[in-house]
Amino acid sequence: MPMNAERRLLPMMLAGLLSCAAGIASAEVTVRFVDAERYADVGASDAERGRNLTVLERHLRMAMAQCVAEDERLTVTVREVDLAGDIDWSRSSAVELRVLREVSWPRIELEYALIDAGGQTVVQGREQVSDMNYLAHSARARSARETLPYERLMLENWAASRLCRPPR
Repeated sequence: MPMNAERRLLPMMLAGLLSCAAGIASAEVTVRFVDAERYADVGASDAERGRNLTVLERHLRMAMAQCVAEDERLTVTVREVDLAGDIDWSRSSAVELRVLREVSWPRIELEYALIDAGGQTVVQGREQVSDMNYLAHSARARSARETLPYERLMLENWAASRLCRPPR
């Protein structure tokens, strides 16, 4: 592609990306963590717990914002978190090593309420979201190169099945 064509396409591509981002940003998704210090497993150290809660909030917002229309709002209250895998305490305490096994799947208990523009509840509930087959997604999750990829995939799948409605 000639250099001039690239220069002309760049502003259009940036405008498209910004409009996509604006659509996601306009959906109101509120995430609250309740009694996070009592969660089963969100990390061993205070620093790790803080990082993981920040990442979980981002994953929740991104997964659910795709299902919330611009004039709707979604409130999510996280009641419990148990991350994929278990911390291997036999190793040095300097590094937190998480070992993934079939019996240590991720789970997150949450309450949610999706409210439309008129203030009517579209859907609400309290559920324990889990993925017992999380290791089957390991190739996709490992290639993501991000923090908590199994939890992200689990939340995306859950949001798509519970909150996203077919187009009218």
